Amino acid sequence: MGWNSAYTIIEAQVVNVYNLGKLDKETLKAMISPFQGTDIDSGGSRDLKTKDGKSFEDIVIEMLCPKSTYNKLLKLRKQAIEYKVDDNIFKEFSELKGKYSSEEEHEKAKDIYWTLQDLEHDAFRASTKW
Repeated sequence: MGWNSAYTIIEAQVVNVYNLGKLDKETLKAMISPFQGTDIDSGGSRDLKTKDGKSFEDIVIEMLCPKSTYNKLLKLRKQAIEYKVDDNIFKEFSELKGKYSSEEEHEKAKDIYWTLQDLEHDAFRASTKW
């Protein structure tokens, strides 16, 4: 188990400064840099959201990850919407009552889910260097 309380604090700070309209790229870098090289742990997340619905991770990715990576994320997020990816994605095909036209479509939706999760995780870690 890592340093959960640090994550709780930085998450709240970033979301609050963002909500004030005062967060820019350099400020965000300055806020997260003291935690580089520590065992900060997202287990401390309180799943805070900004006034416009963004998570701490969304803010970091949007502001700090390379544009090419961010564009890939946007494309995958659009596919996730098109393929109706949600919290029910891992139910059996038969339980989804017509949500997907075929098992292949259901499998494609699960692939999109995992690809998106991996890319978001990698983008966040690369942006924070945590």
